[in-house]
Amino acid sequence: MSSVAPSQRQTREFALIVLPLFALGVVSILGSAVMPLLGVVSPLVLIAMAPRFSYMLLYAGVTDPTAYFIVCVSRMFAPDPFNYLLGRRYGEAGVRWVEKRTGQGTSRFLAYLMGLPKAAVLPALFLFPGVTCSALAGFSRISPVAFTVANVGGTMIWVTVFRFFGEEFSTLFAWVRRFIEQHVIALTVASLLSMLLFVYIWRKRQPDDLLADSLRSPLPEATEGARDE
Repeated sequence: MSSVAPSQRQTREFALIVLPLFALGVVSILGSAVMPLLGVVSPLVLIAMAPRFSYMLLYAGVTDPTAYFIVCVSRMFAPDPFNYLLGRRYGEAGVRWVEKRTGQGTSRFLAYLMGLPKAAVLPALFLFPGVTCSALAGFSRISPVAFTVANVGGTMIWVTVFRFFGEEFSTLFAWVRRFIEQHVIALTVASLLSMLLFVYIWRKRQPDDLLADSLRSPLPEATEGARDE
């Protein structure tokens, strides 16, 4: 038996973290693909599948405030604990894996984020809750309770802002919604075709199967003292 091959335990633990992220990504793509139809039938289902800022603004004025708040906050937060675990368990390699999967930022910017003092990580997470800052919080060994409070608190602020501007510019967004309703079939077909084209181009540019490669070669676990300063 090769000593280099990852153990079944390592592969299983890594899979438990990354598979939900890929599942949420697939659901988001499907939601965006049928956005015009879902927006007409059930805007909250659309947001639950694909929590894009544009959708939150567009349908803020036609959804129940409580349901809107619950769906937006919970769906925006959903992937972040897994990204936090990647950063905490696998250190810098976990943060860079997240960056590679999402394509967010640049190597220089990521290096800057990872160079932030630990005291600056929570404010950054509160101001910009999401994928990268969640992984950074794990990398910096922020406690799970502090991570959750800062992330959810920041997410609640952002959702409140989306709701405010969605209602403030309700006339403009109402015109957009009416246009979608009047051309829902054509727009849905166009959305599906454009999403298929996007996925095809994306796969051509990134021929490597990140999920399969990751499960074959799980990231090495970080040492406990990787970022305790």
